[in-house]
Amino acid sequence: MDQIFNFFGVNETVNSAILANYETTWATSTSSSTNNGIITVYGDDMLVVDKSYIDNSTKHTTTVYYNYGNISSDPSNNPYRVTAASFQSIYVSIYTENAYTWSWDEDAMADDEVSTTLIYGNTNTDLNINYILGTSKKDSRYNATGLVYNTSAGTGAYEDSIELDSTASPQATLTTNVNGLAEYFDVTIANDGTITFDPVSQDSNPMGDVPSTLTINCVDSYGHSVVITLPITVTQRL
Repeated sequence: MDQIFNFFGVNETVNSAILANYETTWATSTSSSTNNGIITVYGDDMLVVDKSYIDNSTKHTTTVYYNYGNISSDPSNNPYRVTAASFQSIYVSIYTENAYTWSWDEDAMADDEVSTTLIYGNTNTDLNINYILGTSKKDSRYNATGLVYNTSAGTGAYEDSIELDSTASPQATLTTNVNGLAEYFDVTIANDGTITFDPVSQDSNPMGDVPSTLTINCVDSYGHSVVITLPITVTQRL
């Protein structure tokens, strides 16, 4: 909770007893019938909500109270709580378009002498999803390089919070920025992350560079679609 609130400047180390008196309620956040689905978090304890409520849209009434304890002379008013704040909260994935961006890790690619330029008509397997750099607009702690394909062999930089969408068909495409058509290459992604670009044709050699977009369909750990788009250039075969 200390990532969300500063509890009005309370120092946790010095005033841990005061901090514990804060109670934050989150409406419709658990499927449990207890307390009508309300979760109460005390002090800076962790909020854990049911996965189904992380939908990037539903508003949940959130209220912060300060509990003064049994200070009232009227027992029916005890414990005596005062509302400190009330607002609406939305549980979102960190991979929403407004919070997260994707790019090529140019430093890593330069070290490996890998380019995002594809020669028309030539099969290319140089690129890998491990060269994808994710950047959070909210907190750099969520930045990571290497969108590692989620296999039973282990986890990657994203700790299974995002993976390629196995149900998407196609899973990845390369389209030109001119007409949005996938006219130069078909795209497949192997279990080791290798991105293979196979020529669609040998008969439409462009006269110059063609700015294009690689689209990769992924899914986050809550089941939300995450679409990654990255720049690619298709160049003329000489």
